Amino acid sequence: MIIKIRKLIYRITKRTGDKLGIDLPYLVENGFWMILNQSVASLMAFVFFIFTARFLTKEVLGEYQLMLSILGILSIASLPGLNISVSRSVAKGFEKSYEKAVKLSLKWSLLSIPAFAGLFIWYYLNDNNNFALLMILCGLFFYQIFGFNTWTSYWHGKAKFEKYAKQQVFQTITLYSLLILATIFF
Repeated sequence: MIIKIRKLIYRITKRTGDKLGIDLPYLVENGFWMILNQSVASLMAFVFFIFTARFLTKEVLGEYQLMLSILGILSIASLPGLNISVSRSVAKGFEKSYEKAVKLSLKWSLLSIPAFAGLFIWYYLNDNNNFALLMILCGLFFYQIFGFNTWTSYWHGKAKFEKYAKQQVFQTITLYSLLILATIFF
């Protein structure tokens, strides 16, 4: 049934695309995967914010927002701009640039560890032990999360939007599910 629907959509978009002079089947198929990815991410973020508003106090929600701000600022260390160049290089056939970018991003992400250690000391000395512990946990996992985020650019460069979207949807659902569980139980 799904195969028949897919073939029908392909025929319709192929005819329309030929009349317009564009590759409409490619645009529709890959656009679907990108829209699916964005929709799942938005839905999961909405559900997560409902849970945080329901279960967290103002103080804890404020600390959560502060933690997100700190992560956002320190994510600069992982060189997120590399992702654009990796995508472009892979699209041109230079797959080795992906490996170099991951190594470079990992190396620079390690710079965040002293920053998190400093934040740990600051919050520990100011008697905010929970937030201090959170800073240590973030420091331990930061370089792994932000250092390895270059794989998305690889799939963009290869124009494998279906594979990218499926992995991203899985990652988004897993992340927000763990965050919701942590909100409820902790």
